[in-house]
Amino acid sequence: MKTFMKLFLSLVILSTFLISCSQDDEFMPCLAKAESGNITSRADGSAGVYTSIVINARPEQVWEVLIDFSTMPNWSSSFQGLQGDISDGGQANALFLVEGNPVPFPHRLIWEEGKRFGWSDEILFAPGVVDYHLYVVEPCGDQTLFIQTDNFTGTNEMFPPQALATILLDGYQAFNRELKAEVEKRFTNP
Repeated sequence: MKTFMKLFLSLVILSTFLISCSQDDEFMPCLAKAESGNITSRADGSAGVYTSIVINARPEQVWEVLIDFSTMPNWSSSFQGLQGDISDGGQANALFLVEGNPVPFPHRLIWEEGKRFGWSDEILFAPGVVDYHLYVVEPCGDQTLFIQTDNFTGTNEMFPPQALATILLDGYQAFNRELKAEVEKRFTNP
């Protein structure tokens, strides 16, 4: 009987927790996406990358670090920032480390202040393939859900969309972890 009571009480506590969580629209997506990454292949040959991570800071703090392009090379092992017209529709170079050197990739920016930025252009080294790359900051209770996505359409024999997505997934997840560490170092550690 004692075992049954313990089990019953545990179920009551768990169900109360789950019911309260399901009523908090902002909590459940954060819990489900503490850190994720996947690749989607489509019948038309296009492919997508989705990555996310929960950061223990407010969205405006994450955004502040994310767009501080002058210090980004100090903590990011891949994306080194943007140079140029940093505005919606602006022409800018996205700098990425290639064999240890920052290499500029020209893009027309998608920019929504405080929420997201990215680009959608043909990839320089994979003519015929267009990427749609976004960095997104979303409120998630008292935390932030940071999302990095990329979608590849078109064709290139040497760099088909599925291969690009596969190659880039680990790097996107590494950037997400590095961003989380930098934000939490700046804002949550005394």
